[in-house]
Amino acid sequence: MILLDQSEIVMVGKGHFISICALFLILLAHSSLGPARPGHYYGMVLFALFMLGFSIYLIINRRYSFETEKLVSGILILLLTFLGLCFRIKKNLSPFVALRSAKSWRIFHIYSGFACFFVLLFHVNFQFPVGFFSNILFYVFFAFIVLGVVGLYLQKIVPIKLADLEFEVVYEKIPGVVERLRDKIRAALDELGRKHEVSKALSYFCDQEVFPFFQGPIPQLTYFFSASAGVIEKLHEFEKVEMFLSEREKLVLARIREMYLEKQQIDVHCALQCILRQWLSLHMTISALFITLGIYHVAIIVAF
Repeated sequence: MILLDQSEIVMVGKGHFISICALFLILLAHSSLGPARPGHYYGMVLFALFMLGFSIYLIINRRYSFETEKLVSGILILLLTFLGLCFRIKKNLSPFVALRSAKSWRIFHIYSGFACFFVLLFHVNFQFPVGFFSNILFYVFFAFIVLGVVGLYLQKIVPIKLADLEFEVVYEKIPGVVERLRDKIRAALDELGRKHEVSKALSYFCDQEVFPFFQGPIPQLTYFFSASAGVIEKLHEFEKVEMFLSEREKLVLARIREMYLEKQQIDVHCALQCILRQWLSLHMTISALFITLGIYHVAIIVAF
């Protein structure tokens, strides 16, 4: 058995683990992003270097006292929080002052948030905080970061899903567009009724299936996973009714079916844009809560 001297043993701790993660981020940014996406590339590299600096500080033996580290990291959290808020300030000032592109500020907002969360972990010594208020503050900020990551995914995937749709519509105009489609269906049925008697099959189908669908936008969460959710089943209903209609009524039903598909695409638009808007509202609410709790936390420390 070989005995090692205690001085030859290298203790692997949080600093080594963080340095490995930082190097992995640099390699990931270099291999996956590079010149194609310079904003995120430099943002990820700077964040990795930021982590690397912290890891070196954790590895070296000479460190400040825990209270001093908490004070410095707390000030750094306040600074990074303010820098993250600059994105919102820029959006409010954009009609009056040109402050570079929103994309640059958005990237700055993203990585300052990640850096703030990392410093928060250092602030609590990479442990769950002690105390009711401290736990609330920690979990609120954790929820804020999770929502930010979810938002990154949504802002990447939702525009792609919207681009795949056949129709484009402005969110605020969706109720008016649906109302115009409903009026077109009524007009087509009235025109048919003036020339020929409308069969009970077509009349009943429109009253029970078509007009309720056109009462307004019907966003569904399932549209996020499939833009054609439920469409095939509804088209089968059209096919069943078509067997009992005259040739003129079949032509009208075909027009209704086209408008039905257009309305369904509008509902997909409404659902996807609703998800983005609800996420933003929740993200801002959690952000405001974190800032309020953070200010209270600082006030308590200064007062006592």
